[in-house]
Amino acid sequence: MLDEYSKSTQLYPLVATQLPPALADSEHAAHLPERLPWEYQKSTVAKSLASRLVYREGLAFVEGLGDGRLPAFALAYLEQEQRVRGLADQVAASGAPFAPEVEALLLQGGVRVAAEQAANEAT
Repeated sequence: MLDEYSKSTQLYPLVATQLPPALADSEHAAHLPERLPWEYQKSTVAKSLASRLVYREGLAFVEGLGDGRLPAFALAYLEQEQRVRGLADQVAASGAPFAPEVEALLLQGGVRVAAEQAANEAT
């Protein structure tokens, strides 16, 4: 089980996207992962993940996961979103003539497919 500090640093990138610009760009920004209370970070992560899943994948998809699968899938979704973004960036940087199309395909459907695979492997 992760301790609060480990959870905080692992999930902080998601928290950081929700911070007000004045706080995110302040001189104290580097110390925020360990200074923001875990309860605040946990609430921010839950709200952000929930909205991402519902807006990107649809309410019917999220409801279809059921309460038992949802937490693991949500974390897999977050991890795979970062992984797919990195892969899409690499494709875009390749300069290949097909790069824009492959990048778009990865970003449109790659996260859900990768998260489903990761969640299935974890069970």
